[in-house]
Amino acid sequence: FRSGNFNILVATDVASRGIDVSDIKYVINYDFPRDIEDYVHRIGRTARGSRKGTAYSFFCNTDAPRASDLIKILRKVNQNVPEKLEELAKNAVQDTRRKNQYKRSVYNDLRYV
Repeated sequence: FRSGNFNILVATDVASRGIDVSDIKYVINYDFPRDIEDYVHRIGRTARGSRKGTAYSFFCNTDAPRASDLIKILRKVNQNVPEKLEELAKNAVQDTRRKNQYKRSVYNDLRYV
């Protein structure tokens, strides 16, 4: 890759913090990281200095708990926030509330058994 014989590099998370390649134009996140800070490091491989770059991320329903954090980052850098991402974030908050209510009700039921 460094020699210029290949123009595509496929890497793991190890590369997100340790690789220093000066001209990465695209980063594609096949799986969204569990930690939003790792996302920032991954996409930080592109658009170094004054260069422009693009990051694509596959984001699915199982990633919904991290949707709110992703929205904050996108807004901070004036990027478009897709409606579907907004919906996922909203639903994730509602799901968390429902789960917490269920846990409390089960706990209360068990206390009185």
